[in-house]
Amino acid sequence: MGSKGWLFATEEEVAESPEMTAAPEPVNGATYLQDIYFKADPQYGCKFRGNLFYPEDKRGSVDELNWWVYDTINNGVYKSGIATKQGAHEDAVTALFASLDRVEGLLKSSAGPYLLGEKITEADVGLYTTIFRFDAVYVQHFKCNIGMIQITRLYIHKRLRHLYWDIPAFKQTTNLEHIKTHYTKSHARIIPTGITPLRPLPHILPQDVGNNFSLRYTIITNHSQS
Repeated sequence: MGSKGWLFATEEEVAESPEMTAAPEPVNGATYLQDIYFKADPQYGCKFRGNLFYPEDKRGSVDELNWWVYDTINNGVYKSGIATKQGAHEDAVTALFASLDRVEGLLKSSAGPYLLGEKITEADVGLYTTIFRFDAVYVQHFKCNIGMIQITRLYIHKRLRHLYWDIPAFKQTTNLEHIKTHYTKSHARIIPTGITPLRPLPHILPQDVGNNFSLRYTIITNHSQS
């Protein structure tokens, strides 16, 4: 990801990681992901990069958050899971969980429900994509098993449920079955058989479950028996 957003891979990158897509992307001929959005709607950029999620008075904080969240969390799960040496895996997964602790602290001390206070920003959106996948995919698929979000990072888990249940756009654009299928079918080096696990169910716990572990256990057990 650079100044123009996500870039499709070079031929050299694809040779190292065959699951990546090379530029130009075969369906739309895109070099950048944004090219596809602009092809569908030339005014698309104004809707996201405008003041709604990237307000001028918070851009420095958003950029700083995005930098280390991407490096150690969004990309950290991949560094942990695709590592081919024990030391590289341990370094990446340790940095990943240190950054999750940092996020947990930010949310605990935040003046509002989001990373930077009362209003949702690009930083919240960027973190959501990894956190939603974390317990169901990254814990086992990428060996990020030092802890599960819903058990060990309660403030992160609370915000995850808030985004999913209270803001329709998050739920409408999140499909865990698609997510699980993508990872298990496209990472042949990690899962050669391509078998997709049936669980977890439910895909996300209810908004009102809070820190009630007895209620969580009941909900998960009922789904497991259905």
